[in-house]
Amino acid sequence: MAYVSLVSGSLFAILGLGGLWTAISQLVAGAMVGGIGFLIVYALLRGEMEAGNIAPILLAIFAFVTGLALGALWEILEFVLDFFFPWSLQSGSNETMTDLMATAVGAGAVALSALAYMENPRPSLFHRFMRSAPASTLQHLSRQDSGEQLRVLISKGEGERLEFKSSLRTNMKTGEPDKRMEHAVLKTLAAFLNSDGGNLLVGVKDDGSVLGVDAQHFDSIDKFYLHFTNLIGEALGKEILPYVESRLTKSGEKVVLEVRCLKAHSPTFLKNGPKEEFYVRSGASSVELIGREMLEYVSNHFDRR
Repeated sequence: MAYVSLVSGSLFAILGLGGLWTAISQLVAGAMVGGIGFLIVYALLRGEMEAGNIAPILLAIFAFVTGLALGALWEILEFVLDFFFPWSLQSGSNETMTDLMATAVGAGAVALSALAYMENPRPSLFHRFMRSAPASTLQHLSRQDSGEQLRVLISKGEGERLEFKSSLRTNMKTGEPDKRMEHAVLKTLAAFLNSDGGNLLVGVKDDGSVLGVDAQHFDSIDKFYLHFTNLIGEALGKEILPYVESRLTKSGEKVVLEVRCLKAHSPTFLKNGPKEEFYVRSGASSVELIGREMLEYVSNHFDRR
């Protein structure tokens, strides 16, 4: 699509419809190739990014440089075509520089959007763009399949933005369903939402060994996943669903539930019977705040509308 925009700009020039239309096509093309650049680095470094080990500014620079480089390659192609054919795709160095500047602006806009997204992830146009990118496309760009990416993430170990849970609702000592297990998962998600976001892996022990999700009490893995998504809506509220991304990932013969939480922009409370609980991250733990501590945290942490 990016090069379709560049081609359209060249066609406008051939037909004498340059100027504004050409500039618009170059801006669109710059934005699209900038997006391609970000997708490439996201695919290659996803595990490092989700563990918080890659500086957002590096991703933004990569997206910008990739977009500008692809735009420059197109300008070189136009020059070569003009040399061999009487097409007049370029009228001179001024037009070439104008096209490159338009491409730079488009790629720069995407780079800044990527930087804002990585610095402070939230539901946004760029967030929707990332969620709409097919997982298969990202895997084709990546040198790692999803299982390898999962192993890289697990190797980072638990921390402020990464936690492991052995099961969703099965008590590992009794082998029976236990609501306390679900509560432990939900309070971790609430804490991530109320802090700076993070990743939860269900089906992984504290030492990083993979158990797989506890789907034995469900008719199928799909029913297990549906139960999890219903839990989120019921216990944390459907309004936080745009801030939560989840998927089932195979690691060998086992399946792990990966959940990524963005930082929410209003307090998230966990319904626990008649109570509503408020959790935040403190190091590698989720802690409950009540009373004055909670009020001060909410006042200082969340955006004032």
